[in-house]
Amino acid sequence: MQAEEHRVYFEYLINTRLQENNDMDTIAETAIRRVFDNLNLSDEKKKSRTKKWRLYLSLAASAIVVFAFSFLFLPTLSVRDSDTLSRIPTDDVAPGGNRATLTLMDGQTVSLDERQAGIIVGEKKLIYTDGTDVLNTEQTGMMSLSTPRGGTYQLTLPDGTRVWLNAASTLKYPSRFDAKERVVELEGEAYFEVSHQLSAAGQRSPAKKIPFRVVSKGQTVEVLGTQFNVSTYPDDIDVKTTLVEGTVRVTPIDRPATTATLSPGEQSILQHGNMTVKKVDTAIATDWKNGDFLFVDEELQRIMRRIARWYDIEVVYQGEIPNETFGGQISRHKNLSEILRILELSGGIRFNIADKKLYISQ
Repeated sequence: MQAEEHRVYFEYLINTRLQENNDMDTIAETAIRRVFDNLNLSDEKKKSRTKKWRLYLSLAASAIVVFAFSFLFLPTLSVRDSDTLSRIPTDDVAPGGNRATLTLMDGQTVSLDERQAGIIVGEKKLIYTDGTDVLNTEQTGMMSLSTPRGGTYQLTLPDGTRVWLNAASTLKYPSRFDAKERVVELEGEAYFEVSHQLSAAGQRSPAKKIPFRVVSKGQTVEVLGTQFNVSTYPDDIDVKTTLVEGTVRVTPIDRPATTATLSPGEQSILQHGNMTVKKVDTAIATDWKNGDFLFVDEELQRIMRRIARWYDIEVVYQGEIPNETFGGQISRHKNLSEILRILELSGGIRFNIADKKLYISQ
């Protein structure tokens, strides 16, 4: 009987209290504004911070509700409770996964196993990270690994360097590196964990570290051994290089004299040939590698480009593009609808999913 009482009471909470979102939002916003009124902030800052804190409070409230729901009510969920879940879109979109295509020098393509996380380039063959064979090949020269929209994959290069490739990205690399330099080409986004490699010592020359270079849109990144992220998507107006460990040199191809040397926690931004450097939280730049979306005062259009790549959808704006910024964190392993609900908590934006298209309106 106690379980039935819990079920009836929680059903009341869901159907009555949680549907009064406007009232809850008003109460939360009023309380937040009273706090900010005492901080002597400008109207613009009050509006921005109120929106951000309203989102955080809504997320906290949602977490409490989900916990209570699972603890008290989930074991007795029945057909008559289906109305509570009716707001989940029927055209929901599942997250991306391990998907990639390998292209050999002769043009042969290999669709890689989605049950595997990555491949290792060996002396005479390619293997998956669990040791099983991809294929045996004697081919030398440039190869490429490409992920589609909604795909990600890992690659271990011949020198032991590890690369995580984000969605809609391509990495071109040689089957063997030479003794003087290691060069790869990137389009899209990748995280690099570069291994140290020394040249052979001779009678006249001592062993030296062999540099590793990443050539991408408008720039070259040179390292000796480090961890960093490069985001260079064609539909983004800037190229961002974020250093996690070690040291890198970032050189614009058109303006080699403006080379910047980054320290850990710094990010270079190349836009229209001009480069700036700033301090950043590296967790934001590498969120995708860690399986998350992490937004901090990020513009809606940039967020939507990231979402479109991962969920392989088309974004359609109905009316003017909202001039909004958002904050929040959620796993990339969630369905699209769960991502959108978090964004909707900030207010003013509405989403609808239909036929692999995401419609956005105010």
